[in-house]
Amino acid sequence: MAQLSLFIDASTLSEATAVYTTSALDTLAADGYYSDGNITRQQLNGVLGASITCPDCSGSTPSAPTTYSVIQNVTNNIVGTLGVDYTLSGTGYDGGNPAGPVTQTNVEGYPYSFVITATPITGKQFSSSAAFSATNPSGTIPNGGSTVTNTLTGSIISIPTTTAAFYYYLNPCPDVNGVSPAGGFIYRTDANKPAAGQRFVTTNTPTTQYFYYDQTVTPQTTVNLIDQLESVGGRNLTLEALPGETECPTFNTTNENIYRLNKCSDNSNGFYFNDTRTLPTLTRLVDGSGTIYIIEEELQKGQEAGLTEITSLLQVDIFGVTESDRSSFRGPAQGCPSSYYELQACDQTLAQSQGLRVSRRPSNDPFFSTGGTDSVYIDDQGICYKIYGITTNPGQYISSTSSQVNLVSYVGDDCQTCSGGYLGGGFFLGG
Repeated sequence: MAQLSLFIDASTLSEATAVYTTSALDTLAADGYYSDGNITRQQLNGVLGASITCPDCSGSTPSAPTTYSVIQNVTNNIVGTLGVDYTLSGTGYDGGNPAGPVTQTNVEGYPYSFVITATPITGKQFSSSAAFSATNPSGTIPNGGSTVTNTLTGSIISIPTTTAAFYYYLNPCPDVNGVSPAGGFIYRTDANKPAAGQRFVTTNTPTTQYFYYDQTVTPQTTVNLIDQLESVGGRNLTLEALPGETECPTFNTTNENIYRLNKCSDNSNGFYFNDTRTLPTLTRLVDGSGTIYIIEEELQKGQEAGLTEITSLLQVDIFGVTESDRSSFRGPAQGCPSSYYELQACDQTLAQSQGLRVSRRPSNDPFFSTGGTDSVYIDDQGICYKIYGITTNPGQYISSTSSQVNLVSYVGDDCQTCSGGYLGGGFFLGG
């Protein structure tokens, strides 16, 4: 008689859960009775049942084992109507409405499991705060059988209807200064989309901005965040629709001319200013700190982008008198002043560390009418400087750490007269 090699997943048959035909335990043996000479166990559906003592099984078939039943009752606490809002399925559901008992029968120790799943119908769902849950009892069949309960809970709700919404494009309008912001999109439901040409105004910008709905642009389902006017991660504008107002508003504005400036101290021209007057090229101007500029050219609107705006400029004459002094002003000078004074600190240590400096005021400034060459002046920091020489290229002495010196007062003919200024006990070299 041919021998069949069998394998179990434990060291003894009494501890095993199944019998296999391969040592890799990947192929189940056929259902039937298996014995190791001491006990016999029935394998049913690939699972070994309870053991039967069998002192001598040779030539005999063991008697059928005693079976027991586990009865599952269903307690359905789902909020909703079975068959209307949801359906049930699984090994624990008998197909009835309401769900009835389900029985599983086998020998003692055989596994049992009752599983019920609830599925909402189309348009329904379980609430996120009361999701579906089933106790789904499981275990092994006890001697004498038992009764278990499968409790179902959860709340069925209708799936919210999605309202169509789109991004609608708003065209920008020039503001009171003639400057237009970039256009962009607003997000609205189709039912609340803006009327053709509807005007919008910002309520959270320093200068009021205006936009209007451009119905010729196709509404979009998605747009870049930077193009979203009202999104926090986009432009973050607060927009208000103005009832009955359409397109761009008009303003009574005064036209201003835009001029590029050249700074005389270093010949740089990254500056501009606005003026309602028409001023000729090379007109000399001065700001409140005494820095001198000349007009390099007139610009078109928008060409000033990237330039630094200079404000509060006044025309200045060749004697340094500004147009604010109507009685003494002799008309605007043309071009930059020809020269500036080179300066050296009276304090020896400071003079050695600084090197030569240059005055902010040009050499023909009336400020130098008292003193002049070789005289000593004190600056706005209380440091005394002696006039060392004169230069037509003041920019060579100007850097990020060495600005033009703002002299404020004449002191005397030499550094010894600067008793009230900063000398530091040193003495003047050169000059």
